[in-house]
Amino acid sequence: MTSAIERHYRFWLLAIWLASAAAAITVNHSSIAQFRFWDPDDVMRLLEVRDWLAGQSWFDVAQHRMNLPAGLSMHWSRLLDVPLAAIIILLKPLVGQRTAETVASVVVPMLTLGATMSLVAGIARHRSGA
Repeated sequence: MTSAIERHYRFWLLAIWLASAAAAITVNHSSIAQFRFWDPDDVMRLLEVRDWLAGQSWFDVAQHRMNLPAGLSMHWSRLLDVPLAAIIILLKPLVGQRTAETVASVVVPMLTLGATMSLVAGIARHRSGA
């Protein structure tokens, strides 16, 4: 016999994810509003996305603001830029560049959290035999 939590685990997973995302956004609201990032890598990722959207080649991952005049080749893949760029492209005409970047900077990590939580829940269910 299965419990209600086991039968409706997707609902509970969604509820826990929404609560976690709401808590993270609430706790970090002032940093989000002031466009302050936890890590310099977050700022650099946003600069990479801006450069790509401004016409830098998909294959050119150099950061030309660093190590002047040659630039510095970054070790990141452009694949991580795609969700950020997609949100920015979709929202920029509606709410402007800064707000679009803010929304992308919040939404993408929360979606990543949700995907990770779903993956871990699926693995746990499979391993437990549920």
